[in-house]
Amino acid sequence: AAVAEPKESWRAVAARINLLARDDDVIYLLHYASALPLDRYLARPLERRGLPADFTWARGFATRYWLEPADLDAPLAADRASGRRVWAVLSHADGRGDSLLLEYLDRHYRRVLREDFYGVRLGLWEPHQAALTGAAP
Repeated sequence: AAVAEPKESWRAVAARINLLARDDDVIYLLHYASALPLDRYLARPLERRGLPADFTWARGFATRYWLEPADLDAPLAADRASGRRVWAVLSHADGRGDSLLLEYLDRHYRRVLREDFYGVRLGLWEPHQAALTGAAP
C-alpha cells in the first residue's frame, strides 16, 4: 500500500498565529495559495498583504508569484513606520524570493520567532526599539 505524503501543517500554523498575534499585527504572504488555507484556519481577522502585490480572487494565480528587490520597500515601509509587528507565512516559496523577504525583514526588524512546520515556514518580527523611540540605530 502506498503511503500518502503528509499535508502542510496549516492548522498548526494558524494555531500558533492565533496564540501569539496582536490585533494590529500584519501577515505577509508570498504566494497566493497560502491565503486559502490560512483564511480557513485562522480565527483572528488579522490584516493580510500579498507580496509582490495583494491578491484578489479576480487576479488570483495570474499575479506574479516571485519577489524582486524592488517589491519590498514600498509595501513594508508603512508598517515599519507604524511600529507594527509583521508575520511572514511562506509556503511553496522556495526560490521565489523568500530569501529576499527574510533578509529584508531581518535587516529592518528584530526576529522573535522562526518556526518550520511541515510545508510552511512561519516567522514573526517586531520593530527595533530604536525605531520606536526615534533614536539612531
